[in-house]
Amino acid sequence: MKKLFLFTCFVFHLLNCFSQNYDGEIEKTSNESENEESYKPISLSFQTKTMHLWRAFRVTDNFMTATTLSWSSRNGKWSAGFWGGYSLGRTSGVSDNSNYTELDHFIQFSDKGFTIAIWDINNFTNYDTDYYNTNSRFYDYSRQSSRFVDVTLAYQFQNENFPLKISSSTIVLGRDYYIEETDQNNLKGRFSTYLEVGFPVFRDQSGGTLYLAAGGAFALDNRDGQNDNFYASKAGLVNVNMDYSRTINVFSHQMPVSAMPYYNPSGKIAGLQLAITLF
Repeated sequence: MKKLFLFTCFVFHLLNCFSQNYDGEIEKTSNESENEESYKPISLSFQTKTMHLWRAFRVTDNFMTATTLSWSSRNGKWSAGFWGGYSLGRTSGVSDNSNYTELDHFIQFSDKGFTIAIWDINNFTNYDTDYYNTNSRFYDYSRQSSRFVDVTLAYQFQNENFPLKISSSTIVLGRDYYIEETDQNNLKGRFSTYLEVGFPVFRDQSGGTLYLAAGGAFALDNRDGQNDNFYASKAGLVNVNMDYSRTINVFSHQMPVSAMPYYNPSGKIAGLQLAITLF
């Protein structure tokens, strides 16, 4: 844990130094001065969804809300904040994803198409009754906690004729483990990794965009012949989706909306998520 923290600090320090040196060589223009005047470091957004899809999972099948509270740097390259999800229509005494509750926090650096993001994800839905017998103690990163740390490296190609995005996300801490056959109490990290490729394929006259994506998952460290990972029982394709998004006007207020049909070939599950960002 200490080594990971020191390494993370070192990486972000290098990125920050690069960012400062690069920006320091450029003289501020009038447009940049206007951007500084309109700079708002704190942002708040609120979204509602018919269900919540994430990578290989139907996280909840209920209507849910998502709130993001974040800070961004003046140059727009750094951001950090909190993300929370909460399902509606909750059922007392039922141990399924309908009683969904999640609280995450994150830090991210983006520049010239490259992004590195660290998310501390804590989905503590039914934590006291689920299969893993987990707990939701804050900052508990043991194998049987309700949280995990996910590190993502991504690149968005800057060519308008080839706007491909590729990303790789690896779970480095928390509830991602396998059990050694020789020692049932020895829980080892699998370092499950999710790879995704996405590409916008169509833009219509109303400003809508159709985006196609596919993702696969595998474990970097599997032993004793175990092939499972955090997302599936074996390595393979776990997410195929298409996302159509556009902005609509409601009483002179612009609201982004999106619809995403999704299929997980490994788990043989599907879903259709409709999302509306209210502000």
